[in-house]
Amino acid sequence: MRVLGIKRIEFSGNEIVLDIISDEGSEISLKINPLFFPAFAATIYKAVENFKNFYFSLNIKNYNEILFQDIYRNFILPYKLMGFEEDFRKKIKELVYFQVQNNFQNRVVVVQSIIDKFNFKSYLEIGVETGFSFFQIQAQKKFAVDPNFKIPGGFKDSENERFFQMTIDDFFERFAEKVLPGEGVDIVFIDGLHTFEQSLKDVQNSLKFLSPRGFIVMHDCLPHNSPSSLPSLEEAVKHPDFDGEWSGDVYKTIIYLRTFFKDLFVAVLNCDHGVGIIKRGEPENTLNLTLDEIRNIDFFKLMERKEELLNLKSWEWFSNWLSFF
Repeated sequence: MRVLGIKRIEFSGNEIVLDIISDEGSEISLKINPLFFPAFAATIYKAVENFKNFYFSLNIKNYNEILFQDIYRNFILPYKLMGFEEDFRKKIKELVYFQVQNNFQNRVVVVQSIIDKFNFKSYLEIGVETGFSFFQIQAQKKFAVDPNFKIPGGFKDSENERFFQMTIDDFFERFAEKVLPGEGVDIVFIDGLHTFEQSLKDVQNSLKFLSPRGFIVMHDCLPHNSPSSLPSLEEAVKHPDFDGEWSGDVYKTIIYLRTFFKDLFVAVLNCDHGVGIIKRGEPENTLNLTLDEIRNIDFFKLMERKEELLNLKSWEWFSNWLSFF
């Protein structure tokens, strides 16, 4: 049997799972110890090369029409695993700017568009996991914080990237003042623990180290169904209609900020499970709620008033809003 190509590469714990296509026309799943992975390098390299010009042939506008996570995992990460760092960086840059140039509506495009618009230099990401968002973002200085990185091939500090494997609370308490730019970090992307309490704490700590013109972008501000909005992942998983997507009750942080912070502009883009935008400045409008009232807003109450509670905005609004600066 000869291996003709690789259909899928999955990183699961201490194993690498490959779905291969043989010359017999069959698909076979192999589990490989990472120590033996280099033996498959030539085959994987060929598979990647066959896909290297994917961005020229795609003709799609809807984010849901393509799984960029799959492209990252199957066709870009192999470069990193084989030690081809320059090729990996080139491909990951192509991926983000393919999305920007084709006006895809997701968190990566929001962050990169803001960086490019304001010529921002520094970027902090809270909740990095596999590095899917972190490596795509193009900035001169990048800081990654996660209590348990799951980056295939590992991670290491470089001149423009630093990694902190710890809780975000520990980072802000022990390292932020020492390592972040003295004038403040230009943009913070929050995608950590999806609870009201932690996401609010992440915003409050980020504001302490944010540059005067800086932005905070926050993911998962608009859950797509009731199970995804539950306060804990454990509760969500137990729900019979849980579909694997958990946004938590991060939306309550948006509502809290719009109620109690009179010096912040806060809005949520109606895309990619809700992308929050926070910056210093005059609020567009405010809410008048108590903390208990905010805590009692469940998914169904949110849906009844989502435009008002979240200051929900369209993608067209975001494009026009950026152009006014």
